[in-house]
Amino acid sequence: MYDNLVFYNHFGAGDLFESREFVKEVMRTVPAKEYYYSHQKNTRMFEDIPELKYIPLDNRMNVTRSCVTMSNDLFFNTWIGRDSNYVLPKIGCVVEKNFQMFNDTLRELSLPQLKGSAYDYIPNPDPLAFNIKPIDEFVTRTQGAKRVLICNGMVYSLQAENFPFTGIIRAVAEKHPDIIFVITEDISDKPNNVYEVDSIVKSVDGFNLNEISYLAQFCDVIVGRKSGPAVFAHPLNVWKDGNKKSLSFTYGKEASHFVHSWDAFPLKKYWSPQTSESAVVNEIERIL
Repeated sequence: MYDNLVFYNHFGAGDLFESREFVKEVMRTVPAKEYYYSHQKNTRMFEDIPELKYIPLDNRMNVTRSCVTMSNDLFFNTWIGRDSNYVLPKIGCVVEKNFQMFNDTLRELSLPQLKGSAYDYIPNPDPLAFNIKPIDEFVTRTQGAKRVLICNGMVYSLQAENFPFTGIIRAVAEKHPDIIFVITEDISDKPNNVYEVDSIVKSVDGFNLNEISYLAQFCDVIVGRKSGPAVFAHPLNVWKDGNKKSLSFTYGKEASHFVHSWDAFPLKKYWSPQTSESAVVNEIERIL
């Protein structure tokens, strides 16, 4: 038994979300007195896993190493980008390669391998650990309307171009006044059928990614660029819903979604390399 098992990741919120089910499985199979996750994002990131405590990153956590053992403490690197062999072309970070990476690290440590297949590790947060009442109220108020979630924030991991989304949102929303559009970053002069996610979630500290994960389950269409919010918008229940559509604008198809296979789940996946306003509008309208 380890004294402390510390998972760590120096990079984005999406990376943390994609690691959560792998981390939970390692916690189930590798005994330790205490479990921690060290990262640079909001400390409430894993609040539905109370036994997984937060500590800040420090120099014991080597960004390029798979793991580090010191005394009786294990430091476990969950960043898939530490080795290019796990990253698909155009910065594609997928569950299949995460499964391979975690198993390789466990093998290196002579620890038990992950159970099942890669698809057993799709993120599945517990919404009851979050403040979902405002979201439920919004869903009730908009009952009967089609809902479209647009993750329009900036991308920081080089998998997509940061083209401006504001004109696109206005154009699509004005053409479809009967559809409810939810956006993750506020814009000026919003049409009446466009809601910024914070106005729905009412987060006390501005952190809303876990709530976006829950809200996405009530949206018919999800649009994004595989940014952090777009990754959070794809929990297990979204992947299992064949009535939902997910459109991703990235440089390559391999980087468009967390699941590389296009047949593993019922969710209808779409990809486009378009970046001009008119072309992006057309792509969104094509699947509405």
